[in-house]
Amino acid sequence: MEENMKKAIEMVQSGGKLLTAARTYSVPKATLRRHVYQTLKKAPGSRSLGCSPTLGQNEKDLLQHILEFEKRGFPLTVKDIRKLAYEFAMENKIPNKFSESSKMAGKDWWSGFRERYGNLIAIRKPQPLSIQRAIHLNKPTVNKYFDLLEAVMKENSLFNSPARIYNMDETGLSLVPGVKNIVGSKGARYSSQVTSGERGQIQTVILAVNAAGNYVPPMIIYKGKRANPVLEKGLPPSSKVCCSESGYINKELFLEWIMHFCSHVNSSSGKVLLILDGHGSHTRSDKVLQYACANHVEIASLPPHTSHSTKFTTVRSKISTVKLSEYTCVTTLELEYMKICTLQNAVSSFRSTGIFPLDREAIPDHAFIPAETTHQILVNLDLGEPSNITSQPPLDIPSSSTSNNFVACGLQQADNDSPCCSKTIQQTSGPKFRQQISTEQQSSSSASPEDSLLDSSGTSFEEILPFPKAPPRLKPPREKAIITGIRILTSEGYRKELAALENKEESGIITKKKAKAVSKKIEAISLNEPHVSKVKVGRIINRKESAKAVRNSDVCGFCEGNLYDDEEDEGWIQCQQCLRWCGHLCWCLWQKRSSFHM
Repeated sequence: MEENMKKAIEMVQSGGKLLTAARTYSVPKATLRRHVYQTLKKAPGSRSLGCSPTLGQNEKDLLQHILEFEKRGFPLTVKDIRKLAYEFAMENKIPNKFSESSKMAGKDWWSGFRERYGNLIAIRKPQPLSIQRAIHLNKPTVNKYFDLLEAVMKENSLFNSPARIYNMDETGLSLVPGVKNIVGSKGARYSSQVTSGERGQIQTVILAVNAAGNYVPPMIIYKGKRANPVLEKGLPPSSKVCCSESGYINKELFLEWIMHFCSHVNSSSGKVLLILDGHGSHTRSDKVLQYACANHVEIASLPPHTSHSTKFTTVRSKISTVKLSEYTCVTTLELEYMKICTLQNAVSSFRSTGIFPLDREAIPDHAFIPAETTHQILVNLDLGEPSNITSQPPLDIPSSSTSNNFVACGLQQADNDSPCCSKTIQQTSGPKFRQQISTEQQSSSSASPEDSLLDSSGTSFEEILPFPKAPPRLKPPREKAIITGIRILTSEGYRKELAALENKEESGIITKKKAKAVSKKIEAISLNEPHVSKVKVGRIINRKESAKAVRNSDVCGFCEGNLYDDEEDEGWIQCQQCLRWCGHLCWCLWQKRSSFHM
């Protein structure tokens, strides 16, 4: 029908009669007349009925703008889109029937827009993505991570040994079930669901699986001081049950898990690679690293804040059970474990993360788009020159390496090499922001005019609502005590760094620095603003307690007696303005002196 209408229009425009063209191509005469004389504001030959959309062909540009915001991690709501359409129409002086009072397009316009592009858009509930995950999942960081994997797998001949590549994951299971839709009485104000608590306790389940689909029996950590033997019944065979005060893992429990892991892993055919995240309980224990080295286990850490794309999350994403207590949870966990921990899930987890077979392109490109918000090239603050974000310092050589000429492709934490990222994101819009980006818009339009959303005379959607961009980082990143991400934790270099850090902490250097900084701050407040620490009633403290509270002086301001030589334990009083101390008896005798303030 549309092709016949176009041919009939061409026939009339070339000099043919209207009635003859309508009969020749079997189209309605009245419809052909409207198209020929363009009484409808549509493209000639269009067969759609009704009025044309308010924004016309610009709706496609609006659609692309909406989808780009979603990819960057800042999806727009329906009200945001309606406000954007209204402002776009006003800026470009497009005739419209939008409400002037609400300053947004009407609901009818949104219904039509959604119907026209229903195959491309839908109303969904987004999953939360922390800013740290959005920042750290970027191309340079992921490339360094795969450089590390490639070097370790090459060193230990793991490219054809999936049974020697393990991935470890831990997840917390709450004893309070999630809220789901239920069937209840109509008209009731609320419905109740009995749970074991308001928030519930957290149980930690630790799983490890290799690329061949073999699972290590799980380890369950309950909150408490002693493990009840009842909790061990009904669990998968050879499971281990432990307890901690918080219900989370710590260094001591992770050492027990490493022992549990090594007892179920066969390292007789060669070293085993264990991939895990950089949690402090995994990376800050020298005993764990020593035990792993003694049992031929190489431990590699993931990039920080990237476990949602580089780590298998089978249990975390699929276990959703109903639990009323920690005892009924045991049976439920066994059923879910048998259902979820299958060979297919294990193999697909390694394939989707690119670990085995090794594939740098396994992580899709759209996963890196949220990092564009904070993508910046680092600038050398000393030289004033941009640094090369693709430069790669040498990575840690595995502990088994004895070759001096072995050079790997690159690794270190992405503090100095990856795009600089800021935690603060500013999203601006409206006319005030256009002056700031006018230069960028002109350069981009001159470079690629086919990418511009409108003509040079109009205002684009990006000018009205620009994509959020983090401001440049003016200060260099804070130096970390030790870099734990993208490292071979069992390498000799990392173990030396960890030993030096532990010795430094034991010697009290770090603690003294913090105490000195706090002391300077207190002195500045007491000298510059005495009224801040002044109180109405003096504080009387015991001699034993005063040993912790005394800061500047331990001598009485009147009799010059020493605080620690006070055998009578009379009690001491501190002036809240000058911070001097005096004995209680001296204060009673000299309380009328103006130099001592209460």
